[in-house]
Amino acid sequence: MQFTELEDVRSDHLLNVTAYPYATIGARFVELSFSSGRVLTFSSAELVDAPFETYVITIGDGPLTGAESQEPPVLQQFDVQIGRIEEFTRDEWEEPQAPAGVTVGINPVTINTGPVGTAPSETRSITTICGVAFFAPNLHGPALMITLSDYAGLLTICTDLSIICSYRETVSVKIL
Repeated sequence: MQFTELEDVRSDHLLNVTAYPYATIGARFVELSFSSGRVLTFSSAELVDAPFETYVITIGDGPLTGAESQEPPVLQQFDVQIGRIEEFTRDEWEEPQAPAGVTVGINPVTINTGPVGTAPSETRSITTICGVAFFAPNLHGPALMITLSDYAGLLTICTDLSIICSYRETVSVKIL
């Protein structure tokens, strides 16, 4: 499913947000259930052809099945009509210098991020989809943001509008 297809849920009512946690550091999957019966599943996937370790958010149409849903889910009732949907993208780049100080592992690297177009020209960079936000009509009422976590392969959920606004300043925003 493409992010542009999210337009199909505009004006639908988001009823529930179900997170499938990984320990206490993030969610492996996030399901959104709508009043129309539609279920969207968000996850994080590594871009295997990227020049360095890079993850993007992916969307599936339908609920989780089988082994994917064995972790106990955390359900949050939401019940809000979707009026606006935003897609977040960012540039990610590998710093040319190895990190200073003590590190874990062999050949450590530093990956930085910023709004699209901010990667230094002398670095290798890639543009990724790093999040999505759902807002009530006229931006009044609850909001929900799903973003890549700082932990590879995990997602973060946020409903705090001030945090959502702060995050928007660090990425490029496209209204769907």
